[in-house]
Amino acid sequence: MIWEGPVVKSEFCLAVHALIYLSRSNDTVSSDELAKNICTNPVCVRKVMSRLKRVGLVAASKGNTGGYSLIADVSQYTLKDIAEALGTRFVTKGYGKDIDSPCFENSGMLSVMNSVFDAMNTACMEQLAKIKIKDIKNQISNNLREV
Repeated sequence: MIWEGPVVKSEFCLAVHALIYLSRSNDTVSSDELAKNICTNPVCVRKVMSRLKRVGLVAASKGNTGGYSLIADVSQYTLKDIAEALGTRFVTKGYGKDIDSPCFENSGMLSVMNSVFDAMNTACMEQLAKIKIKDIKNQISNNLREV
């Protein structure tokens, strides 16, 4: 059996990064510019930003001067809001298969581990509900001042 343990979803990190960048720019920013700042490719940026657009966090415009801009004051949003907007699950299910087996552990491992993973996701969301985007921006600013 292969264990797929806890993983931080890159889409979530990309979304938080992009929202902070947009909040600092106060302007429309292209997917190319966002990608360069985030150190990823524009296709990944567009995929995540389209999901943020669907939930009303950003607007998208086309053309030579097109890109993404904020619709809302995201500084008051929590990281849980962002995770929910993306449908993020931080710990994925998929430990293996529950099978009818003479092996005691193998017979019920999937359902037990999936319950553990669900509890971990709940704990992640509870923690993320305590952290606002503005808190992340402030931490970044404080870190830069300390350098």
